[in-house]
Amino acid sequence: KGHAQEVRRFATGIAVLLLLTGCADPPAPVAPVAGTWIKQLETGNPQLREEAIAKLAALDAPAIVAPLIKTAQFDNQRQLRVAALRGLTSPKLATDPAPIIGLLEDRDAEVRAVACETLGKLQATSALDALAGCLRDPQPIVRIAAVHALGRLGPAGVERVDKLLKDGRIEDQLTVLEVAGQAGDKRRLAALVAALKSEADAL
Repeated sequence: KGHAQEVRRFATGIAVLLLLTGCADPPAPVAPVAGTWIKQLETGNPQLREEAIAKLAALDAPAIVAPLIKTAQFDNQRQLRVAALRGLTSPKLATDPAPIIGLLEDRDAEVRAVACETLGKLQATSALDALAGCLRDPQPIVRIAAVHALGRLGPAGVERVDKLLKDGRIEDQLTVLEVAGQAGDKRRLAALVAALKSEADAL
């Protein structure tokens, strides 16, 4: 009887220890590493800062969102703004799309285009209207990026680009046809068949 009680006490002790320590793997020490790269992003030269953006983007930690958003919004180096935007596309980050939607009105066309690209990869349905507005952008790279982004947002996004088949420029129409094919939506078959009869060889 005494031996059985000792076994029960030992088993109880093990159970309590497991409850206290947890059975899951310990979280990775993300914060100190992120802090190092955030500091480099704020203080280094452009080459070092671009390296910091790449390292931060690889962490998939929510702590990286704010510094990358700040860089995308306010940095005076275009390549760093673009790199920061592209570093925000991981679903694990749960990035708020609102600041990126704001960049669709940026004065730099490349930033606007990459903002479209990023919103598409984030599947930010809240950006539907803003992305549709970019279909009227004067720069082709922005319009094309907006078409691809809308194509990633499902039927509601693809519907926004249909009118470009009639009214859009040739590069817009080509992109719309590409997105229509990738979407696999049989409702777009008529548009694809009609394009076979176009006088434009590219279409």
